[in-house]
Amino acid sequence: MNHQTIDFIPLCQSIHLGKQWLTSMGYAAHLFNINIQYSMNLPRHALQALEIDRVTQARVSDDYYIYIKRQISQWNIGISSMLANAIGIAPFKDVFLVKSISTWCSI
Repeated sequence: MNHQTIDFIPLCQSIHLGKQWLTSMGYAAHLFNINIQYSMNLPRHALQALEIDRVTQARVSDDYYIYIKRQISQWNIGISSMLANAIGIAPFKDVFLVKSISTWCSI
């Protein structure tokens, strides 16, 4: 979500378009009776989710690629987890496959 917000120029030029985007997503989720999990959201997305009851969880970690490329820890999720929990959204940590697919298939 952060790339869509930062890189999509109309979202940078309109004060209302971001809210319309997120609330429209929430409305569609309501119509189809499904929940939403935000991924790579900015704090503004989390705060907007206070008005969108279909947002039930948010991934509080970044993509693994960033941590592998920079060789830094992947577990710095304390602050983002606390924000999500404080506003009633379940924090979610992305998982990583540590075995090859062929190993899993042979189990």
